[in-house]
Amino acid sequence: NQMIRKGERIHEVIGDKCCNLNETGLLQALGFIDCDFVYANFTNTVLEQPYAIIADHSKRCIIITIRGI
Repeated sequence: NQMIRKGERIHEVIGDKCCNLNETGLLQALGFIDCDFVYANFTNTVLEQPYAIIADHSKRCIIITIRGI
């Protein structure tokens, strides 16, 4: 049982552009300040849709976001 602590970079991001633009853009668009990515896949193909799992430390919850069609 591993706890996610604020500021820890326990995450994996797949398919992001240089400089983590997708990761940074998603957090900024959603207004998350006290959050970290747990896992994200920004691969966007016919068979794969981008999604992310985010830890919100201020609300002590996990957020799952999936890009719709």
